[in-house]
Amino acid sequence: MDNALTEKVALLRDEANYAADVITNDVALTGIREECVWNVLESYHVVINRIVDIMHDLLEGVGHYVLVFVLSNLIEVAKFFSIDTFNCRVATFSYGCYDRNKPRPLKEDFSKRKKLSLSASEMLTLIRVLGPLIEDYVPEGNPVWHLYLSFKSVVDFVVSSSIPLNGSDMLRTLVEELNDAYLKLTKENLEAKFHFLTHYPELVELIGSLLPVWAMRNEAKDQVFKTSADATTSRLNVFHFSHEKSAEILRKIAV
Repeated sequence: MDNALTEKVALLRDEANYAADVITNDVALTGIREECVWNVLESYHVVINRIVDIMHDLLEGVGHYVLVFVLSNLIEVAKFFSIDTFNCRVATFSYGCYDRNKPRPLKEDFSKRKKLSLSASEMLTLIRVLGPLIEDYVPEGNPVWHLYLSFKSVVDFVVSSSIPLNGSDMLRTLVEELNDAYLKLTKENLEAKFHFLTHYPELVELIGSLLPVWAMRNEAKDQVFKTSADATTSRLNVFHFSHEKSAEILRKIAV
């Protein structure tokens, strides 16, 4: 799985081999701890009703791997610009309709931490604007910059609300190019999130645009609970308190 560029159809689960793996009862061997509880529903089976999530797979997964590598290479290896220069541009860039989710400055130790201090929405904004933000510093034909462009092509495709008729084939090519470029440039095995991307084309073929099933909109509602919890210094039964305060807010909105 580590270095798979595309989906291996022969290795996909079906109801028969899934049931056999459940009976085997060896999670180290099969990857299945127990049967999915939702399989009792007549209209559902875990190997048929498959789903992916753009937010966790791309914006909070592959996005960090790719952009940390790209930015650390451009800043620390190639030295095309400094962290201060990057942060200055982030602070002064005109984001237009993305202003609510503009990215935060890079931290000095971002490459060691291998993670950017960005929310999913901020990551999406950075992916979209990184080109006009710093491309004038990067020489034409730079392979690391090509990795970013390859990643952006995948993101632009999966966050689109409309998919062309040959969309699954297009996405399959884009994902293969992204995984191949990352492997060759980083000399590292692909993390699980990259592997998840190889299954995206088949899901696009089955259901079309993946936007209606991503977790972004549902998780945005967590902010109500977080705000309620932050408003009290009590830590006794904080979940009950958050629920009551959120219900109160929703009742006021309904009126």
